[in-house]
Order: sequence, then structure tokens, then C-alpha cells
Amino acid sequence: MKSSSTIEEVQEVGLDNSITVRCPRCGGRAIYDTPFIFYEKNDKRVQGETRPVHPVAGRYKWVAEKYPSIYPWSPSSKVRAAIGGTGVIKCAQCHLVKVHSLSWPADAYYKWEVKGRVLWARSYKHARVILGFLQSTTREPLDYGSFAADLRKLPREAISAKNRARIVKMLKDTLLRGKR
Repeated sequence: MKSSSTIEEVQEVGLDNSITVRCPRCGGRAIYDTPFIFYEKNDKRVQGETRPVHPVAGRYKWVAEKYPSIYPWSPSSKVRAAIGGTGVIKCAQCHLVKVHSLSWPADAYYKWEVKGRVLWARSYKHARVILGFLQSTTREPLDYGSFAADLRKLPREAISAKNRARIVKMLKDTLLRGKR
């Protein structure tokens, strides 16, 4: 990203609303992705699927493998992915693609230390929403749609007037530089 850009101009393909984690190899931004796509019984999209597809029991009739070479489907895969938060991370900087068990917020790329508490965002878009909320004079979570519940859970230290200017600067610096 260009350091002279405004936050409004910063758009990264694939990073705007994807779960963004710190790459374990290089420390850069990496995307966390679910390893499978589940299709319901009458879902016509399964017919055009080019990835390996397997029949499954239950609500879903079919499962497609997104990463068959590193995370192939097996009946225990569904449990591992759902319960353990196991998916695949893809790093644009060092090109790492590997199976990864998500540990949140430790893996978060967008995170800031605020008076001994961790303020974090799932994605670039989420970080932008937090920034907008903190810069707002009303700070009404309902004005931020699907992010309202997240905003209600912000640590008090993040919204207090005495810390807000410093936190806003930290968020802006991170979003403009793309580093943390």
C-alpha cells in the first residue's frame, strides 16, 4: 500500500472482508479460509463444481474440497474444521498455503494493545468499522449494521475519551501502512 493514500483509497483484493491472520512464516497478512464448501440437497451449483465432490449425510448432501492436495475430505474433516477452527491459511507475501488451527485473537493480523487489553479486528473492513466508530461523535453501534454486536463488546479502555485519540492514530497507522 502507498503510505500517501487515504484510508478511503486503500482497497486490497481478497483482504477487505476475509478473516486476516498473521502468517506464521513471514509475519505478513494471510487469509484464513474454510477448507470445504457444503451444498444442500437441491443446490444446482454442485453440478458445475470443478473441485472434488463427495456425498455426505445430514442436512448437506455434498461437500467440495477447496484444497484437496493439503486438506482432503474425510468424515472426520468436518468435525476438525467445525470444532477446532481448522482451515487453510494463504499468505500473499511468502506464498505459504497450509492447514492451520485458528487461535483467536492470537492469530489476528489487526490487533492493538490498549492498556493491557487486546483490541482486534477480523478483517480490514472490520478494522475500518472500528476506526469509524471511534472517530464518530455519537458512537452508536446500531449505525454499523452487522458489526453492532462486535462494537458493543469493545473494551472500555478503547472507547474512553482519554485513550481514543491514541487508539485512532494506531488504527490509522496500521490501515495506511498495512503493517502491524
